Amino acid sequence: MKLNILIILIILFIGCSCPTDSDCVNGTIYVAGNEPFTYLAFSSNDDYYRIECSDSIEKELWEMQGQIISICDYDIELIEL
Repeated sequence: MKLNILIILIILFIGCSCPTDSDCVNGTIYVAGNEPFTYLAFSSNDDYYRIECSDSIEKELWEMQGQIISICDYDIELIEL
């Protein structure tokens, strides 16, 4: 009985901690600004954001320019332009 309750609690905890579609933002990554002051930006439904993230994530995102992606990661900060 106690094991069943423990398993249910674990399943609920894992289910509640996973990002949902409402936590994600879909849009296109692009480069904005003029040399030498370029930065990564993100557009979604007529909203435009500057992307702030770690260097390793930024390197991966630079290679994804022009692609439509879904950002669900809390290590990426979107600053509204």
